[in-house]
Amino acid sequence: MFKGIDSGSIIKNLQLFGGWFVFGSMFLEHLNVPGLPASIILTAVGVIVAQGTLGLWTAIWLSVIAGILGSIVLYVFGFYVGEPVIRYLCKKSKKADNIICKMLEKYEKHGNKSSLYIRFIPVARTLISLIAGTSRLKFVPFVVYSSFGIFIWNVIFIIIGYLFGNQIL
Repeated sequence: MFKGIDSGSIIKNLQLFGGWFVFGSMFLEHLNVPGLPASIILTAVGVIVAQGTLGLWTAIWLSVIAGILGSIVLYVFGFYVGEPVIRYLCKKSKKADNIICKMLEKYEKHGNKSSLYIRFIPVARTLISLIAGTSRLKFVPFVVYSSFGIFIWNVIFIIIGYLFGNQIL
């Protein structure tokens, strides 16, 4: 869907659309839309922040709120129709099956606390909301732990982009 997106086009879109691009891209990333890697987008956001085009706290809060809202939408989707989607993903890909099984094991062992640290694992971080909804985890603790994870992840990458973006993008 988003093939051909690179750091240069992300920077251009950030300069053109600012906060709207931050919000939209993070919302879609947390809906597990392929092609929108948060690490690249958030690093580019940090570069834009360093250039003074967008405020640091504005960028952080837009990205976090969008991530939380995207996670909630995917949680609700998982709650109502997640079972067949997960079966399909597991049947289609052995890698997805392994990731989903590991996440389910973590939820059984640690409950909603897993929502915090799974947010730091690539691929799993975007599937977590679907799994949590399908597993019928308690909604409020899921959102609280996920929010902390999203906040930490986003701040780390925005700061990396702010400090080192011109050297790494």
